[in-house]
Amino acid sequence: MKFMGLILGVVNYLFPSIPFRSPQQSADDLYQACFNEKELGIHPKAVTLDGNKRNVTSEESRDQNKQEELWEKSVKLAGLKEGDTELAHWK
Repeated sequence: MKFMGLILGVVNYLFPSIPFRSPQQSADDLYQACFNEKELGIHPKAVTLDGNKRNVTSEESRDQNKQEELWEKSVKLAGLKEGDTELAHWK
């Protein structure tokens, strides 16, 4: 197992953008996502990360009308009714 860790470390060093990640790298990125207030703020909203770097989502995903349409259809498909959620403005 240590051999595979060594190989993975070398591959990630030589090719940092490939999708093979060690548990340590994933843990480091998760830690940064949870506790890096300097880069992400105290209560970040609508933030996506690629590893530990901010990632901008597609223009379509930021479209307010499409977000509302997605929410309305999701509520309908899930069959949410009054009392099913604690959200204040879910309708």
